[in-house]
Amino acid sequence: MKIQAGLPTFHTDTANSSKKRSYAAVQQRVISFVQELYKGDSMTFYARYFLILLLLLPCKAFAEIEKIAIPNDKGISFYWWPKITPPQGWVQDKAYSYHYAVNAMTPEGYTFANAKTVMYAKANYKPRDPDIKSLEAFMERDKEIFLSKMPNIRIIKTDSLHTADRKIFISYNFFPEKAGNWEKVAYGEEGDFYIVFTISARSKEEFDSSESAFKALVENYTESPENFYKNLIERKHKE
Repeated sequence: MKIQAGLPTFHTDTANSSKKRSYAAVQQRVISFVQELYKGDSMTFYARYFLILLLLLPCKAFAEIEKIAIPNDKGISFYWWPKITPPQGWVQDKAYSYHYAVNAMTPEGYTFANAKTVMYAKANYKPRDPDIKSLEAFMERDKEIFLSKMPNIRIIKTDSLHTADRKIFISYNFFPEKAGNWEKVAYGEEGDFYIVFTISARSKEEFDSSESAFKALVENYTESPENFYKNLIERKHKE
């Protein structure tokens, strides 16, 4: 399986800092923000729709980029990855999450080292990759890296996956011609990050049996409220 770390070198948020914000507080912040943004203007259909949706949604927390800073002998190690809840029957492997700088998940009772199938999520910080100007360029480079390491694989574009807030994640299968790992990768972006979800299995049978868990992982992901603000501003400026 391929793991690539791409971490920013600033911000020292603790692992538990984001947990202190309640959904009600987030909801009120978004409502106030949208109202202020459109003060004196007629709201677009999208903005009105989102406000109504917020008021009707159950109290479920938004997903975020989890930011962890851990002191060590060399200074501070930074870990940024999508903050997500593993699907039923899966757990986070914290040791390997820190080792690979990803949100690593395995079936219950296994570790990232001995599981026949694993899943992980990465947050790639865009400013660390100034030459990559779009999600399409990011995906193309990822495929090139994959082929350079394993030339005998088939890369097949599959149906896109949709997150809980209907954002599209472009999906590819990376299947070996003979021996190797069977993988599916879903690519999306959120604010200053390219978000990547991956499932990697040691056999086609294991891949098939766990693919539904991978789809559930992506489909339950939601954009953070901070990035909603940013995207809303961009849409407002384009009107």
